Amino acid sequence: MVGVALQKNYYSYYINAIDGKQYLVKKYAGQLGKVRIGASSISFKKIEDLNIETMKEIIQIAYAQTLNTK
Repeated sequence: MVGVALQKNYYSYYINAIDGKQYLVKKYAGQLGKVRIGASSISFKKIEDLNIETMKEIIQIAYAQTLNTK
């Protein structure tokens, strides 16, 4: 559900979790910092560009969803 990739010029997080009918990444896009947003991905050049607290919240929600599907 959550993946990380080191690209040539940036980092990417992939979070395939939804809230209702919207990807969590899209829902929290305005709170993530200086990042590029895809449907379920977040890309950034420096860790300082990412709002870590919002990222933690998204990952916690995604994790909780995996617990509820078992």
